[in-house]
Amino acid sequence: AKSRCFVAGSGRPGFRDGPLATAQMQGPAGVCLDPETHHIYVADRGNHRVRQINLSSGMMSTVAGNGTRGCLDSIEPRQQALDSPDNLCLQGRQLMICCADSTLRVLDLPTGALRTVLVGS
Repeated sequence: AKSRCFVAGSGRPGFRDGPLATAQMQGPAGVCLDPETHHIYVADRGNHRVRQINLSSGMMSTVAGNGTRGCLDSIEPRQQALDSPDNLCLQGRQLMICCADSTLRVLDLPTGALRTVLVGS
C-alpha cells in the first residue's frame, strides 16, 4: 500500500478548494502555522491567492485573493487581487503577505479585510 507523504494537494497543478486530498494549488510557496487555530496558511503564487489548510476539517479554502493578478484591497475576498504572493508571516491575528509586485499586504483574519501597508519598487 502507498503511504501519503503530503498534507494537502492532489499533486496536479490548478485551483480547487475542498478536501485536502483533491485540493489543487499552482506553485505553492511560503507557509506559516497559526499556533492558536493550528491552521496552515499557504501562499499560492500561481493562483494569486492565499489558502488555508484546516487539518481538523480536512479542508482547504481561499482566505485572500480572487485569482486575478493585481493589487486591490477589499474586505470582500472576491474583490481582492494579489500579485503572486510568495511569503507569509503571522503577527497576532494579522497575516502579512509579501507579493511579487514588491507590496506588503495585511490580511485581518477575524474580518477578512485586506490592505496594502507597504509599496516598494
